[in-house]
Parts: sequence; C-alpha cells; structure tokens
Amino acid sequence: METSPNRYYRTCELKAVASYKDGKTILSDKFYTQPFKIMKPFHIKKDLMTVMMQTASAGILKGDTQVMSFVCEDNAKMELLSQSFEKLHKMDGGSARRDTTIKVGKNALFKYSPLPTIPFYDSGFDSTISAELEDKTSQLILLEVLSGGRIAYGEEFVYRFYHSHITVREGGKLIYNDNAQYNPSEMDMKGLGMYEGFTHMATLLFFNIDKASDLDKIRSMIDANEKVQGGASLIQSGDTAVKLLGRSAQDLHDLCESIMNAML
Repeated sequence: METSPNRYYRTCELKAVASYKDGKTILSDKFYTQPFKIMKPFHIKKDLMTVMMQTASAGILKGDTQVMSFVCEDNAKMELLSQSFEKLHKMDGGSARRDTTIKVGKNALFKYSPLPTIPFYDSGFDSTISAELEDKTSQLILLEVLSGGRIAYGEEFVYRFYHSHITVREGGKLIYNDNAQYNPSEMDMKGLGMYEGFTHMATLLFFNIDKASDLDKIRSMIDANEKVQGGASLIQSGDTAVKLLGRSAQDLHDLCESIMNAML
C-alpha cells in the first residue's frame, strides 16, 4: 500500500479566468482547492484587474503538487500577485512541484508577478510555466525571483535542487524555452556564470510589450540601483529578457516592479 509523503500531502488546484465585459476586465470564472484562495479582484488601474492568490498553508511541503491555470480572454487585462514569499520547506529527500499554464487571447495582457521563492535546507522543487499567446497582440509579463535560501539563518545554497522550466508559444510556435536547473551539491552556485558572489536572482520577461524593447531605459534603471547588477537583452523573437542578481529578494522584486511599471 502506498503511503503519502506527509499527512498533509495533496494536489492543490487554482484557476482564474479574466474576461472583458462592458469596458472592464472581470473575473468571470475561478476555482480553487485548499489551501488556495482568491481575494476579491480590484482595479488599481482602470484597465487592469488585479487578482491576489492566497494560501492558508505555511509553505510547500514534501510531496505537494500545485496545478495552476490562468486565462486572459480577448481584450482582458489581468495582473496576478501572491500573498507572501513562497517557502519551500525541508523535504527529507523528497520534493514538490508546481505546474502553471497561461493562455492570453487577442489584445489581452497577463502580468504574473508573485513574490519571491525561498528554498529551505534539503528542499527540492520542480516548477513549470507553459504560456500560450494567441498572436502578436497578446501581451505577457513573467517574473521569477529566487533566493539562495534562508540567508540570515545561515542556509546559503543548501537546498537540494530547484528546477524552473518556462516555455512560451505564440500562435502555436515556440518562441521561448528556458530550462534552468540549480543543483547546489553539484554546482558552484556563487561562481562565474551562476550567482557570481550574489545570493538572489531575478528573471523578468516581456512578450509583445513595445516599450520593453527600449533596452537603454531598462539598463539605466538597473545601473541606477547600487544594490543590483544585471542586464537586458532581446531574444530571437524580438521580445525582452532581463536577468538580475542581488543580495536581497526584496531589492530585486522592487526593481522589477519599477521596470514593469515603466514598461506599461
């Protein structure tokens, strides 16, 4: 008889669908299972609906699986935020995973900017994000900020692994594929080509966001921040990728938010 990795082991699901109706984006459908919840949407900007996902859990445990789905129908604009930093707890040799699917319709925008992730000692985590853009009018912003661990607690790159696989398709064609695998026991995480002496990393991606092609503006914002190093470049599709390194998750997240606001 199979046994669960822990007594709270479960597959958790969350789904949010944004639709455009009567000149405004609304949350037309939602579904979630414990411990997920979705706050009542609000509009900081008139043409952008903000949705915050919440969780009653203290973090992700061994054996947990999260399945999330976000849909922006034609003309809808949705921003997805998270309630708090994501904590990946000690997993005693096990692992957990999250699979996220995103669909963005014509003339629609989806901004995915959850708070940073903190992998604890001995945690293992697989994250996949699969995004489908209808066409060149479908706009997408993706943010991922990863800590090197509980740095103040003395846990610096002592998690077992963190795998992040992001794919983006436009009109069915693959335009972005990033399969990042961090295995601290096998890699010099602070060495050249990795974190290079820093402890936190951010990846910020823009698809079909016209202003984001202004690399000089993004680079000047990075250069003006003495706490962060990084750069911005165009990928083959003409879209923009930003990579940042720092010593504070909050510093990276705040700078990324400033860049995103400047590009919208």
